[in-house]
Amino acid sequence: MKTSEAAASDPPDSGGHGSDPGDGFRGRYNFRIGIYGWRKRCLYILILVLLVMVIVNLALTLWVLKVMEFSSEGMGQLKIVSGGLRLEGKAFVLDTLIASSIKSRTGQPIIVESSRNLTLSSRSKNGLLNNKIFLGNDRFECLANNFKVMDDRGVVLFSADNREVVVGSKSLRVTGEGGASFSGSVQTTLVRADSGNDL
Repeated sequence: MKTSEAAASDPPDSGGHGSDPGDGFRGRYNFRIGIYGWRKRCLYILILVLLVMVIVNLALTLWVLKVMEFSSEGMGQLKIVSGGLRLEGKAFVLDTLIASSIKSRTGQPIIVESSRNLTLSSRSKNGLLNNKIFLGNDRFECLANNFKVMDDRGVVLFSADNREVVVGSKSLRVTGEGGASFSGSVQTTLVRADSGNDL
């Protein structure tokens, strides 16, 4: 009698088992796929911070490119040309400048200015010092095996080495009040005073 009442109370499509066993499984194990709660908020905040950093980085990069005047031809007054670089305007070299050739534009001078001294050196293939020019506050020094001064035609006006000193001009004039003093011998073909003066 009790079994018939229980069967009558079941719905017709339940098959006599009461409730569906899948319903109990779903109620007992409820899974949600994804990120929820504080983890989701932290993820959104992290994405937002990264986006702000990317925008700031891009803005700073564009600002640096604009300030330094970068272009496809070069940077600011420094242009890349075939065979080297072209600088328009002034350049301040803070350390060492190494170049095989420095030329000015046609009709424009090159001005090299230093607050203390200026030194120009040339070295051999082995790195040994060959020649050196030193321009200081109160002196000018030249270190070389042979020193020559020539005119525009290539004629030697003055030459000095460790053997002799040659003056190649037509006449040698000593304008100092003390005249010329020689500690050794003097060889000449002619000694002549200026016109109107005694010798």
